[in-house]
Amino acid sequence: MHEGNLCTNAYPCRSNNLCYHSFMPNRMLKMPSPFPSFVAFASQAAETCDYRLPPEEQALLAPRATPKRVREFTLGRAAAHLALQRLLAVEPGPFLQGERGEPLWPTGVVGAISHSHDLAVAAVARQTDCAGLGLDLQGPTTVDLRRIAHKICLPAELEWSEAYPGSTADTLKLIFSAKESVFKALSGERWSFHDLLLQPGTESHTLTGRLQRALPPHFPTDTEMTIGWRTEGTYLLTYLVLPLR
Repeated sequence: MHEGNLCTNAYPCRSNNLCYHSFMPNRMLKMPSPFPSFVAFASQAAETCDYRLPPEEQALLAPRATPKRVREFTLGRAAAHLALQRLLAVEPGPFLQGERGEPLWPTGVVGAISHSHDLAVAAVARQTDCAGLGLDLQGPTTVDLRRIAHKICLPAELEWSEAYPGSTADTLKLIFSAKESVFKALSGERWSFHDLLLQPGTESHTLTGRLQRALPPHFPTDTEMTIGWRTEGTYLLTYLVLPLR
């Protein structure tokens, strides 16, 4: 269930509600960084991206990869290269992946990539500034999350999602995306969506997450994290920074 893409049409909104109103063309979308200044953030849109995969990155795609997969993968790599260039002030080499498909960041760097439809985002930082980064982008979808809510949510999350501002379907999408962001921030750890309990945060546009079991050696039970969210154009973006321990 990781690397999923879900969403409904969303008009930019600065309230604490999940607002999904009239359609906004993607060409009007600008994705500003939601992160603190020590994080380098980049976005790439299909309409303006001219990145070409080097042979080493091209080889990561399956021989029969669909045009959609090729487009989203290319945009993700383009965003990652741009973010790394902003962080390191040098042109990065080919950007490869591990056995489970996870990004292999340069030594001393943590980061995350997400892509959906015609947009991709990436964020990177030095390991001396944070322990990890999470990022998830969700574009328009016809998926009805209510049918699989039990696979995503704990009972307590299902309960508060019904009272959260906006529709229940939109809130389920927010929960899904937030857990995807945490999954990327905890890259290398083995856990499931039911190992994280989300609650509405104390600040606007945030959720608070608590681990329901320990992930040794770095993350004990009840480890708390704050996940931010925003809607931009037709997209929902969730994100977090894991502090140093």
